[in-house]
Amino acid sequence: MIDLFGYASPRSKFEPRELMSANEKAFWEFHDLHPEFAVAFNKYAWELIQAGRERGSAYLICERIRWDTMLSGADVDGFKINNNHRPYYARLWMQQNPGYEGFFQTREIRNEVAA
Repeated sequence: MIDLFGYASPRSKFEPRELMSANEKAFWEFHDLHPEFAVAFNKYAWELIQAGRERGSAYLICERIRWDTMLSGADVDGFKINNNHRPYYARLWMQQNPGYEGFFQTREIRNEVAA
């Protein structure tokens, strides 16, 4: 399966959904339902890199996407990003852009228990 960034699906590197935590399952469900979010995340991550930034912020990118969708009226259909998805988008982006591992600072996700 090819994903939004043109790479093979990263899910093969993740656990089967039945072994995922509730947060990770929710992330993948959101990711599948709103591919436009990953496209925007990718766009803004590259904008940061092109501006000379050595580190990025998933928080900053997600808030920028919220801002853009709010101003455009695109959020009228109930499009909402859960803050719990931010670290998953950062990890996914770095996995799909191996030359930029560490661009987003990540921490161990604690209290992840399979649902």
